[in-house]
Amino acid sequence: RNGRDVLYANFSNDVGVNPYLILRDEKWKTIVLAIRGTLSFEDMISDVCITPESLEGIGEEFGFDGTGEYCHSGMLAGAKWIFDDLKKHNRLDEAMEANPDFGLRIIGHSLGAGDL
Repeated sequence: RNGRDVLYANFSNDVGVNPYLILRDEKWKTIVLAIRGTLSFEDMISDVCITPESLEGIGEEFGFDGTGEYCHSGMLAGAKWIFDDLKKHNRLDEAMEANPDFGLRIIGHSLGAGDL
């Protein structure tokens, strides 16, 4: 593989802030958003932030009924951060526009899978 396959990498790491990267897989014609799992002390704090958080507000923002639905608060914080960071840098949209015949695959391990 050459460096052109890595389109963007964000190595920020804190409570509710997870590293992720965007790759282009030529063989499978896929853009991949990969979210890292638990590795640091800060990640472990996110793991144990288990207080259920209502999805009602998120539902209103994204057009679904979140009434009576709840999510792991640490993972929801990570998902919100990744979503906001993707919007801020616009790299995923750029990758999809530059590769219109590619699919999108979002993967994560451990905490990263929960953030999905």
